[in-house]
This record gives sequence, structure tokens and C-alpha cells, in this order.
Amino acid sequence: MIVEKIIETKKSKIKGYPVNSNRASELGHPCLKYHVLSRTRWQERTLHDVRLQQIFDLGNDFEEIVIRELAEARIKTIEQQRSFAWPEYQITGHIDAQVMTDDGIFPMEIKSCSPFVFKSIDTIEDLKRGKYLYLRKYPVQLNLYMLMTGKEKGVFLFKEKTS
Repeated sequence: MIVEKIIETKKSKIKGYPVNSNRASELGHPCLKYHVLSRTRWQERTLHDVRLQQIFDLGNDFEEIVIRELAEARIKTIEQQRSFAWPEYQITGHIDAQVMTDDGIFPMEIKSCSPFVFKSIDTIEDLKRGKYLYLRKYPVQLNLYMLMTGKEKGVFLFKEKTS
């Protein structure tokens, strides 16, 4: 009964939506056909399953934990989930936060990952050459947020899911 209710709740979150813009989080995908079909035939896309929805929800939970940990460490974040749009290129997205450092305010993306993935990431090049497609999309996403905020620097904050 409990598990079934949780599964039903997760299922209710899985929906397809019209794609009217190029999402910053997707523009790192290397296949042009993928992007064209995402915009023109979005309703035919296979929806993700409950297991993946649980992973997405857990990622959102980790993001909240990281924001709280930063606040506890007296590291100020602003504009959590701020929406951005670059109408000229039909690009939209939302940043996880902007982080205030001694050097200024910078867009920040918070990513949670497995211990295996966490240990494989040391530089931006590790993301660009990442084993998994989702890793290779991250640099493009943050670069777009940097462009849209007019910043030359951005911050990735990775949180290992077991710590």
C-alpha cells in the first residue's frame, strides 16, 4: 500500500510537454536530429519511467541540501531556479543558483552523481569526454548560463550521492 502510493505519485509527475524553445540543459546533445525531433515531434517521445523519475526527484532533493549546506557555511546563493531566455536563439533554461564569492557572483549548477562518476570528474575536460551523454551536456548548459548572465566564470558543484 505505501510503496504503491509512492509509485503512483511518481507516475503522476511523468508527462510530456510541448517544446517551444531550445533548452539549455539539452543543447549539449550532439545529434541535430535529436534537437529537431524534440521541437517538432515532442509528443512522440518515449516518456521516462518511474525509476528515472525517482532519480530526478532525488537530484532535486540533493540540490536543496547543497543550498542549505552552502548557507550553513555562510556562502550566499541567490536567484535559485531563476529562469533565463535568449529569445534571439530561442534558448531557455533555469540556473540552480548564483553563488557569491570573493571574486564576484557566478552562475552555479549543482549536480548529484554516483561515487563512480564523482571520482571520474576533476576538470571540465572530464565532463566533455565523459562516459555518459548527460555528463557531456553539462558544460554547454553552464556556458549558456554564463553567456546569459554576462559572466566569464561559472561554478559546477558536484555532490556524491553517498556523502
